[in-house]
Amino acid sequence: MHEILISTSVFIGCLLITFMSRSRQSSQTDLDISRNNQETSTYSGTSKNLQIDPEDSNPALFTMAPSNLININVNATNNKTIKQEIASFSSDNLSVNKQQDKKKKESKEIRNRIIASKPLEKITNTGLKITDLIIGTGNDAGIGDTVSVKYCGKMEDGTKFDERYTSDPFIFTIGTGQIIKGWEEGILGMKVGGRRILVIPPALGYGDRGAGFSIPPNATLVYEIDLLDVNC
Repeated sequence: MHEILISTSVFIGCLLITFMSRSRQSSQTDLDISRNNQETSTYSGTSKNLQIDPEDSNPALFTMAPSNLININVNATNNKTIKQEIASFSSDNLSVNKQQDKKKKESKEIRNRIIASKPLEKITNTGLKITDLIIGTGNDAGIGDTVSVKYCGKMEDGTKFDERYTSDPFIFTIGTGQIIKGWEEGILGMKVGGRRILVIPPALGYGDRGAGFSIPPNATLVYEIDLLDVNC
């Protein structure tokens, strides 16, 4: 009876050991399967994230782009900006040059007008000073021509002693002695429409005798003469 109990106890102990061993193997297998499933799930999720959707660009792809492509885009942008700046600079320079050319042209025109507006002066061998204020465009006056003029006579200090601007023109023939020598010489070559100032020294005027109360002896006379017509 005692031997039977011992055999039964040994048998039950072996069964318990076998059961516990299988239970551990099963738990380990379940753990391995669970781990594999997690890894598979993680890989699957990652794969899904890496998939390219043709309808929607994946921002992650841009971060994965090679750095040399980014540099190419940056360089292209910089080159475009530089070209735009060069074009703008060239356009500004062209505008400045045009303005400078315009100012130079205007300055030249003003200078030419000033030169043209300056009276032409000359002094003859006899001491007569001739200043042309206006160059006429009509016939010129010569010896033997009958001319029509208007004039104003003044002393050197500006005192007026004679005038034919408001009254009828003065008509005379050159070279006949009707006028003083300063007039004879000063009107020669003058064109119709011209205006001339004659500064006549005493020797070509009224000399040391003068002329009445208006012109004292040895007076220098200043005449402004407009030539109206020749051979009138």
